[in-house]
Amino acid sequence: MDKCGTTDLFARISRHPDVVPNIKNKETMWWSWERYGYWLWSANVRRTYLSNYIHYFDNLALRLNSISRKKGKTQLVTGDGTPMDMWDFRGWKMIPQNKGLKEPQYLTPHLIRHINRDVKLLILLRNPVDRLYSDYYFIDNGERSKNRTTFHQAVVRAIDVLKKCQEHRSLRSCLFDFNLNAKLVKHKTRIHLGFYAVFLREWLSVFPRDQILIMRTEDYSANTKSVMKRVFDFLQLKSLKEIELTKFKITTSKREYITKHKLGKQPMMTKTRIMLENLYRPDTEELSRLLKDKRFLWISRDSKNGMVENSTINKV
Repeated sequence: MDKCGTTDLFARISRHPDVVPNIKNKETMWWSWERYGYWLWSANVRRTYLSNYIHYFDNLALRLNSISRKKGKTQLVTGDGTPMDMWDFRGWKMIPQNKGLKEPQYLTPHLIRHINRDVKLLILLRNPVDRLYSDYYFIDNGERSKNRTTFHQAVVRAIDVLKKCQEHRSLRSCLFDFNLNAKLVKHKTRIHLGFYAVFLREWLSVFPRDQILIMRTEDYSANTKSVMKRVFDFLQLKSLKEIELTKFKITTSKREYITKHKLGKQPMMTKTRIMLENLYRPDTEELSRLLKDKRFLWISRDSKNGMVENSTINKV
């Protein structure tokens, strides 16, 4: 998911000696934006053929050809690190099988499974309130001055847009709507990305649970080494010794990217956090039930005592 640390995670995975990054080094943006998505409504070049997507993995093909000529054997892994694939389904009306439907029946998960039934999926999720605040400072939408007051005002407007949509439609229908996505971006805060359970249900309805590794950004930040070992095991990559983890900078380096908007970032206003926690609570409760894991409620010790959590995460 956007602003949950996916760039950092993808970079660390790519340092494993048996991983071959795609030619864009992370995000191909093909499924969510090029094939049936956002860019199809813009003037950008359309790359709608499967061959366009396969081209992004030419690096792997070259490695495999080289190994084949030497008659060697290896188990290499490559991947696509596009976080928008998790949530950006606004192009669903362009999928032929959805023609005439009020809500989509087929989405990105169905398309990916048709191409690669055995794909392994990694999902990194962060407290949706903190994710939104980071996202607000990350997106350059022309606003000269960003601070916690302008963020609060943007949140109020965005919630109003979403509530008006839900007066006549389901939450699922609203979150997948092209026009609603555009309105929320206009109001400078993408609150719709934080409804993780809604998006995750789409993936779980298509892929077996054991093909999806779902992690929290907070755990990744607190114990990167442990999480990376878990990721490598999930991807069936060879285990690396401590000296190798250090050599390939898998557990030692730290990535922080501070935009010009983040330089004066202040702690979120308490009333804003309360408003957003109330907004996301039904979804995080559903997420916790789906995963059978209370950690995805994102309830801190202070929250349990009636105080508001004010966590900060450095991942970008």
